[in-house]
Amino acid sequence: MLEAPEKYFRTILVMRAVTQWFGEISIVVVSGVLLPFVHRGIRTIYIIERGPLLTPTIASTMKRLYTIYAIYTFIGMLMLLSSGMSVLDSLIHSMTAIATGGMSTRSQNIGFWFAGINYTILFTTSIIMIIGALNFIDSYNLLNGRFREFIKSPETRGFFLLMIVFIALIVLYSAITNNYSKVVA
Repeated sequence: MLEAPEKYFRTILVMRAVTQWFGEISIVVVSGVLLPFVHRGIRTIYIIERGPLLTPTIASTMKRLYTIYAIYTFIGMLMLLSSGMSVLDSLIHSMTAIATGGMSTRSQNIGFWFAGINYTILFTTSIIMIIGALNFIDSYNLLNGRFREFIKSPETRGFFLLMIVFIALIVLYSAITNNYSKVVA
Protein backbone atom coordinates (compact mmCIF):
# COMPACT_ATOMS: atom_id res chain seq x y z
CA MET A 1 0.00 0.00 0.00
CA LEU A 2 1.33 3.39 -1.00
CA GLU A 3 -0.08 6.37 0.87
CA ALA A 4 0.34 8.81 -2.04
CA PRO A 5 1.13 6.87 -5.24
CA GLU A 6 1.41 10.05 -7.33
CA LYS A 7 4.56 10.97 -5.34
CA TYR A 8 6.44 7.87 -6.54
CA PHE A 9 8.32 7.39 -9.78
CA ARG A 10 6.14 5.95 -12.54
CA THR A 11 8.53 3.00 -12.84
CA ILE A 12 7.65 1.96 -9.28
CA LEU A 13 3.94 2.17 -10.08
CA VAL A 14 4.46 0.10 -13.25
CA MET A 15 6.51 -2.46 -11.31
CA ARG A 16 3.76 -2.71 -8.70
CA ALA A 17 1.13 -3.29 -11.42
CA VAL A 18 3.28 -5.85 -13.25
CA THR A 19 3.97 -7.66 -9.98
CA GLN A 20 0.29 -7.86 -9.22
CA TRP A 21 -0.60 -8.90 -12.78
CA PHE A 22 2.01 -11.67 -12.94
CA GLY A 23 1.33 -12.65 -9.34
CA GLU A 24 -2.36 -13.16 -10.02
CA ILE A 25 -1.89 -15.13 -13.23
CA SER A 26 0.97 -17.13 -11.70
CA ILE A 27 -1.20 -18.14 -8.76
CA VAL A 28 -3.88 -19.26 -11.19
CA VAL A 29 -1.36 -21.15 -13.32
CA VAL A 30 0.44 -22.82 -10.43
CA SER A 31 -2.61 -23.65 -8.36
CA GLY A 32 -4.95 -24.36 -11.21
CA VAL A 33 -2.75 -26.00 -13.81
CA LEU A 34 0.33 -27.49 -12.20
CA LEU A 35 -0.86 -28.57 -8.73
CA PRO A 36 -3.71 -30.79 -9.94
CA PHE A 37 -1.11 -33.12 -11.41
CA VAL A 38 0.74 -33.39 -8.10
CA HIS A 39 -2.08 -34.99 -6.15
CA ARG A 40 -5.35 -36.62 -7.20
CA GLY A 41 -7.34 -34.77 -4.52
CA ILE A 42 -6.11 -31.41 -5.76
CA ARG A 43 -7.06 -32.36 -9.32
CA THR A 44 -10.60 -33.23 -8.18
CA ILE A 45 -10.94 -29.85 -6.46
CA TYR A 46 -9.52 -28.10 -9.54
CA ILE A 47 -12.01 -29.77 -11.88
CA ILE A 48 -14.91 -28.90 -9.55
CA GLU A 49 -13.76 -25.27 -9.27
CA ARG A 50 -12.38 -24.56 -12.73
CA GLY A 51 -13.53 -27.29 -15.06
CA PRO A 52 -11.27 -29.30 -17.34
CA LEU A 53 -8.02 -27.98 -18.77
CA LEU A 54 -8.37 -25.61 -21.70
CA THR A 55 -6.04 -27.78 -23.78
CA PRO A 56 -4.52 -31.27 -23.44
CA THR A 57 -1.09 -30.13 -22.21
CA ILE A 58 -0.04 -27.98 -19.26
CA ALA A 59 2.20 -25.79 -21.42
CA SER A 60 -0.51 -25.04 -23.97
CA THR A 61 -3.01 -24.35 -21.18
CA MET A 62 -0.57 -21.91 -19.58
CA LYS A 63 -0.08 -20.17 -22.93
CA ARG A 64 -3.84 -19.85 -23.38
CA LEU A 65 -4.28 -18.46 -19.87
CA TYR A 66 -1.57 -15.84 -20.43
CA THR A 67 -3.10 -15.00 -23.81
CA ILE A 68 -6.56 -14.52 -22.29
CA TYR A 69 -5.09 -12.35 -19.56
CA ALA A 70 -3.10 -10.26 -22.06
CA ILE A 71 -6.13 -9.78 -24.33
CA TYR A 72 -8.30 -8.68 -21.43
CA THR A 73 -5.60 -6.32 -20.20
CA PHE A 74 -5.26 -4.76 -23.66
CA ILE A 75 -9.04 -4.39 -24.04
CA GLY A 76 -9.20 -2.82 -20.59
CA MET A 77 -6.39 -0.44 -21.48
CA LEU A 78 -8.20 0.68 -24.63
CA MET A 79 -11.44 1.16 -22.70
CA LEU A 80 -9.70 3.25 -20.04
CA LEU A 81 -7.89 5.30 -22.69
CA SER A 82 -11.25 6.13 -24.24
CA SER A 83 -12.52 7.10 -20.77
CA GLY A 84 -9.91 9.81 -20.37
CA MET A 85 -6.85 8.18 -18.80
CA SER A 86 -3.30 8.52 -20.12
CA VAL A 87 -1.62 5.51 -21.74
CA LEU A 88 0.42 4.65 -18.66
CA ASP A 89 -2.45 5.18 -16.21
CA SER A 90 -4.76 3.05 -18.35
CA LEU A 91 -2.19 0.26 -18.58
CA ILE A 92 -1.57 0.23 -14.82
CA HIS A 93 -5.28 0.39 -13.96
CA SER A 94 -6.14 -2.30 -16.48
CA MET A 95 -3.47 -4.65 -15.14
CA THR A 96 -4.56 -4.22 -11.54
CA ALA A 97 -8.30 -4.32 -12.31
CA ILE A 98 -7.93 -7.56 -14.29
CA ALA A 99 -6.02 -9.00 -11.35
CA THR A 100 -8.87 -7.69 -9.15
CA GLY A 101 -6.43 -5.85 -6.89
CA GLY A 102 -7.41 -2.30 -7.76
CA MET A 103 -4.07 -0.58 -7.15
CA SER A 104 -4.03 2.92 -8.59
CA THR A 105 -1.61 5.61 -9.66
CA ARG A 106 -3.56 8.19 -7.64
CA SER A 107 -4.55 8.52 -3.99
CA GLN A 108 -8.19 8.97 -5.01
CA ASN A 109 -8.03 5.90 -7.26
CA ILE A 110 -10.52 6.26 -10.15
CA GLY A 111 -12.16 9.11 -8.25
CA PHE A 112 -9.37 11.27 -9.65
CA TRP A 113 -10.83 10.84 -13.16
CA PHE A 114 -14.45 10.53 -12.07
CA ALA A 115 -14.77 13.97 -10.45
CA GLY A 116 -18.53 13.44 -10.19
CA ILE A 117 -19.14 13.63 -13.93
CA ASN A 118 -17.17 10.93 -15.76
CA TYR A 119 -19.47 7.93 -15.37
CA THR A 120 -17.70 6.27 -18.28
CA ILE A 121 -14.68 5.65 -16.04
CA LEU A 122 -16.86 3.93 -13.43
CA PHE A 123 -18.61 1.79 -16.03
CA THR A 124 -15.34 0.89 -17.78
CA THR A 125 -13.54 -0.04 -14.57
CA SER A 126 -16.49 -2.16 -13.46
CA ILE A 127 -16.44 -4.10 -16.74
CA ILE A 128 -12.71 -4.75 -16.41
CA MET A 129 -13.09 -6.04 -12.85
CA ILE A 130 -16.03 -8.27 -13.87
CA ILE A 131 -13.96 -9.71 -16.71
CA GLY A 132 -11.10 -10.34 -14.27
CA ALA A 133 -13.43 -12.18 -11.91
CA LEU A 134 -14.66 -14.65 -14.54
CA ASN A 135 -13.61 -18.27 -14.60
CA PHE A 136 -10.93 -18.91 -17.26
CA ILE A 137 -12.97 -21.59 -18.99
CA ASP A 138 -15.88 -19.17 -19.24
CA SER A 139 -13.51 -16.44 -20.43
CA TYR A 140 -12.10 -18.79 -23.05
CA ASN A 141 -15.61 -19.61 -24.27
CA LEU A 142 -16.51 -15.93 -24.40
CA LEU A 143 -13.38 -14.98 -26.36
CA ASN A 144 -13.95 -17.82 -28.83
CA GLY A 145 -17.55 -16.81 -29.51
CA ARG A 146 -19.05 -19.76 -27.67
CA PHE A 147 -21.77 -17.62 -26.14
CA ARG A 148 -24.12 -20.53 -25.42
CA GLU A 149 -21.48 -22.32 -23.33
CA PHE A 150 -20.65 -19.05 -21.60
CA ILE A 151 -24.29 -18.35 -20.73
CA LYS A 152 -24.99 -21.97 -19.71
CA SER A 153 -22.11 -22.01 -17.21
CA PRO A 154 -23.51 -22.29 -13.67
CA GLU A 155 -20.69 -20.11 -12.38
CA THR A 156 -21.45 -17.36 -14.91
CA ARG A 157 -25.17 -17.50 -14.17
CA GLY A 158 -24.57 -17.38 -10.43
CA PHE A 159 -22.05 -14.58 -10.76
CA PHE A 160 -24.39 -12.37 -12.78
CA LEU A 161 -27.38 -13.24 -10.59
CA LEU A 162 -25.43 -12.12 -7.52
CA MET A 163 -24.41 -8.95 -9.32
CA ILE A 164 -28.02 -8.14 -10.16
CA VAL A 165 -29.12 -8.75 -6.56
CA PHE A 166 -26.32 -6.58 -5.14
CA ILE A 167 -26.92 -3.79 -7.68
CA ALA A 168 -30.63 -3.83 -6.77
CA LEU A 169 -29.75 -3.63 -3.07
CA ILE A 170 -27.36 -0.73 -3.67
CA VAL A 171 -29.96 1.15 -5.71
CA LEU A 172 -32.59 0.51 -3.03
CA TYR A 173 -30.23 1.65 -0.27
CA SER A 174 -29.30 4.77 -2.26
CA ALA A 175 -32.95 5.61 -2.88
CA ILE A 176 -33.83 5.19 0.80
CA THR A 177 -30.87 7.19 2.10
CA ASN A 178 -31.31 9.98 -0.46
CA ASN A 179 -35.04 10.29 0.31
CA TYR A 180 -34.34 10.19 4.04
CA SER A 181 -31.77 12.98 3.81
CA LYS A 182 -34.24 15.14 1.82
CA VAL A 183 -36.97 14.60 4.42
CA VAL A 184 -34.65 15.48 7.33
CA ALA A 185 -33.24 18.58 5.62
